Amino acid sequence: MDLKRRTVGLTLPFIFGDAAAIFCGTEFYHSSDWPVFAGSALLVILTFLCLIIIRHTEKGYLYGSCTTLLSAACLFLCGFFCALTASCPVTVHGTSTSGGFLTIAREALTRAVSETGFSDLRCEALVRALLTGDRSLLDPDTKAAFRNSGASHILALSGFHLGIIYLILSKALGFIGRSPIAVTAKSAAICLATGFYTILTGGSPSIVRAFLFILLNETARLCRRKPSGPGILAAALMVQLTINPSAIKTTSFQLSYLAMTGIIFIFPAMKEWWPGRKGILKRIWESCALAISCQIFTAPAVWVCFGTFPAWFLITNLIATPLVTLIMFLSLAATILSAAGVCPEILVSADEKLIGILLFCLETISSL
Repeated sequence: MDLKRRTVGLTLPFIFGDAAAIFCGTEFYHSSDWPVFAGSALLVILTFLCLIIIRHTEKGYLYGSCTTLLSAACLFLCGFFCALTASCPVTVHGTSTSGGFLTIAREALTRAVSETGFSDLRCEALVRALLTGDRSLLDPDTKAAFRNSGASHILALSGFHLGIIYLILSKALGFIGRSPIAVTAKSAAICLATGFYTILTGGSPSIVRAFLFILLNETARLCRRKPSGPGILAAALMVQLTINPSAIKTTSFQLSYLAMTGIIFIFPAMKEWWPGRKGILKRIWESCALAISCQIFTAPAVWVCFGTFPAWFLITNLIATPLVTLIMFLSLAATILSAAGVCPEILVSADEKLIGILLFCLETISSL
């Protein structure tokens, strides 16, 4: 509990500083004096490190609330100057990387989906959106069905998609065993694969958040520590804003962290409200509790940003979540086997059937 509180205590002032710079300090972004800000940020970081050293020495005299306030102030300034320096114009000399390995890999993945052999263009477009994040082939009716039914988050690559890939990798690598070396190798492989996929698909704020959760969770397991939801949330938030401070302005970032806040702080209590033993009704209630816990935090933000509220989100999530999970399993298997030249037609056909059911359900819900 003490470690959890320390992690959150370190994170909040930094986040407030980052937000203050991003939302209020835009007049400094294009200043020609940006080296001054870089030097100031370094000075603040060194000051904070000195405070830590003083705090943990026997001859230190800064204790209690005084140390807490000074530490919070330094972390606030760290976040503030981190955001400012990240937004300064920097000229990088060198060749363009637009035709590099990642671009080639992304094009190869898109081409593999297209060559899988889907007979329906809507199915191919949806699989392409779910696996690569490319929604350019989706027709207006499909987009409207997802948006009006409250399932638009499924089309945007997010933690949901990376979570499915994480589950697939965990199951696929289960044959390695449970020895310490095997567990380490499995965690390393999962982190490398999900990290590569995150970069490959463009690294949107929501999928970066999901990758950081996976990375921190696997690191905690390897260090033989029980992963703490609030601690991982706070640490991921701080790391992501350090790497990309301006991400805090994006709707994807805000909704992703708001949803995880609901899942971490509300869902554990809500899922225990069902009194019976584990069974189909218990699982249905847990799915409802998960959707409600997310909506409690994200619905106000969605209303402010888009002026809408998905009235049928419970029905949508109960139907769409298991269907999309199966679709992604089948789509990945079909794409990989097709690229290897051994994909059975029944696999593609089953995938198309499930996609057809999903689209029919969403279109029906959106018409209510």
